[in-house]
Amino acid sequence: GVVGSPTIEATRDAAIARFQLEPAAREAVRLQYKDSDGDLVDLSTEEELAMALAACQPSHPLRLVVSLRAPTAASTPRTTIPTAIVQGDTDTKESKEARAAAKEARRREKEEEKREKRRVKEASREADRMGIRSFIHEAIANAAAQANAQPSRPGTETQTPP
Repeated sequence: GVVGSPTIEATRDAAIARFQLEPAAREAVRLQYKDSDGDLVDLSTEEELAMALAACQPSHPLRLVVSLRAPTAASTPRTTIPTAIVQGDTDTKESKEARAAAKEARRREKEEEKREKRRVKEASREADRMGIRSFIHEAIANAAAQANAQPSRPGTETQTPP
């Protein structure tokens, strides 16, 4: 059993482990659940998780939706453009070189952002595939367990001749 109440961080860690994601994807992991109105609600604080857990019942367990967000501009470091360029410095050799260097840095950043978005998208797809496979395996195992647990009905036993 679980001791105490689960935390957002522990829940996020469990999702990372369950879907075999890179630990670096921690900030990209998005946790959501469907509320009683059927709306997807983000879980990002301990209070939100506690409210979601309080609302679940044995007939309606809490089902989490785990997805990966694309990196945000705020989480991606940006290259600063030299002040001389921003202030409209004259076209000296140094300012042209600085502009070219800043342009190249922005190009590399955009390429890196595209690669990261593709990686996150692929990781999200793989997580979806793993979740579906897990669901199918669980459904098969549950069906098999239920079939094995069914008591035999009178008159359906096979008799072996003496």
